[in-house]
Amino acid sequence: MVGSPDRERTIAELRDRLGLEPRRQTEHELYGRPMVQTFYRLGEAVLEVVSRPADRGDGRSVFWGLAFTVDDLDLTVDLLGDRLSRPKPAVQPGRRIATLGGEPIGISVPVAFLSRDDG
Repeated sequence: MVGSPDRERTIAELRDRLGLEPRRQTEHELYGRPMVQTFYRLGEAVLEVVSRPADRGDGRSVFWGLAFTVDDLDLTVDLLGDRLSRPKPAVQPGRRIATLGGEPIGISVPVAFLSRDDG
């Protein structure tokens, strides 16, 4: 995941420098604030750019987190215990997500675990 202070600028840079086109975009609330998530498919990996709808800042985009797809989200939650949030519906239809702050495992970014597409 990449946090962007200017979504349009980041989308243009990904297109112009890497030839990437967004696959999908969603708008919803994240941590109580309106957010836009723009998704790119990079082979098996997915790049997610997160921004606020009206942001047009001069700052740099920053690495914001990691997400892993797991075969069994409930087993992952059982193994990691109370460090993980309870699973909830993800923004991707048919998937669930549980999150973990990076500090409990000694890294500087949050980590998300996603179920495979149930559909």
